[in-house]
Amino acid sequence: MIILGLGSNETPELFWFQQALFHLNSHPQIQVLRTSSVYISQALVPPGSPPEWNKDYHNMAVGCTTSLSPNELLIYVKHIEKILGRMNSARWAPRNLDIDILAWNDAIIENPDLKIPHSDMHIRLFALLPFKDILPHWEHPVYLESLDSIISDLQKTEATQTTRKSSPYLTKFMGVINLTPDSFSDGDPHLSINSIETRIQEFKDSDLIEILDIGAESTRPEAQLLSPEEEWERIKNFIPLFQRESKNFKISLDTRHFETLEKFHGLCPVSFWNCVSLPENTDHLRKFATLKIPLILMHHLSIPPKPSDTLKTSPTFYLEIRKWFQEKITYLNDLDIHDIILDPGIGFGKTPLQNIELFDHADQFEDLKRPILIGHSRKSFIEKAIFDGLTTSLEVKDEATALISWKLMNLGIAYLRIHNPIVHQNLFKVLNSIHISW
Repeated sequence: MIILGLGSNETPELFWFQQALFHLNSHPQIQVLRTSSVYISQALVPPGSPPEWNKDYHNMAVGCTTSLSPNELLIYVKHIEKILGRMNSARWAPRNLDIDILAWNDAIIENPDLKIPHSDMHIRLFALLPFKDILPHWEHPVYLESLDSIISDLQKTEATQTTRKSSPYLTKFMGVINLTPDSFSDGDPHLSINSIETRIQEFKDSDLIEILDIGAESTRPEAQLLSPEEEWERIKNFIPLFQRESKNFKISLDTRHFETLEKFHGLCPVSFWNCVSLPENTDHLRKFATLKIPLILMHHLSIPPKPSDTLKTSPTFYLEIRKWFQEKITYLNDLDIHDIILDPGIGFGKTPLQNIELFDHADQFEDLKRPILIGHSRKSFIEKAIFDGLTTSLEVKDEATALISWKLMNLGIAYLRIHNPIVHQNLFKVLNSIHISW
């Protein structure tokens, strides 16, 4: 297996990793097999460097195979760095993305442009720890030492003890919390504090969910939309619970109403506004801009969605979504809203087949330079497009959701909104153990 090392200390670091993964997966002669956890380490800067250079570095490793030669792969990864905006800055200056070839199976390669294994890898704990996630039993072909031995020696020195494990996945997972009696998959007419506590405990048990996505209004077809007052009536009794849980999770509020967001944020910190439909009141958007939190912008044709109202059937239907995003981003930028996450809106204004095809066209949004969120969990396209219209159980939908999530993770999607993290976690363990990727 070939091991690549990725590094970044320019925000948003995980976004640059996701973009790099996307480009690696897009090459017809490269297959990404595994990715490591993300590790954070102190920047290596010489004495007298500008203070702004001293930014923690994020590092990860990628295991892959390729029919490219070592030098051809080197040219391609440097091409990725360039198209993602890597500048030829001073050696120790912050940079958005480094991609290095760390190892090529057990080969020793030396030529004027390339040295494999990487010449500094054996003295860089931040490279070795991610490497070990992928090939724990690898032996350095030059020094004839195991990774464990090299790492153990390095960890005895004070200078390398600052490297710490951050996240097992680049993709961040949102756990759906529906405070609704009529949601499509998990509405509860007998909603209670206890039932939501149980749901949140399931998220804690999975160790996968980092964000609670809380919504009180159903957006299924033919749903009855709520006024801000009606929506707040559903939410207000749960505020003490979410205040407690905000210590364990980031909070995303799924609402069309800025009034609801403002009330909620005044009582419990909100980290994301999951805005399924932008308010027409520009004063509300200007007030939101002062909060300095990300806005999740979802493509749709109508809220709630109408099954008969979809994008035109065309091989390039996704270009309409891209154009819509461009127009909305410009509009929001003019209102001083710049931190935007793009949601293509699975199930909103698309045919079942278009929903699936969207997964293969993430590259059409790449030049918008925004993180992507996908909300595919338990959506009706799973039955209609995958199971030929046959009614399926929630268990089957959750398994299908998890398989799609795995594909989306390998495409570098930044956020996934899901219902059942336990099924995801179990499936990921199996796929990781047998090195399956897309």
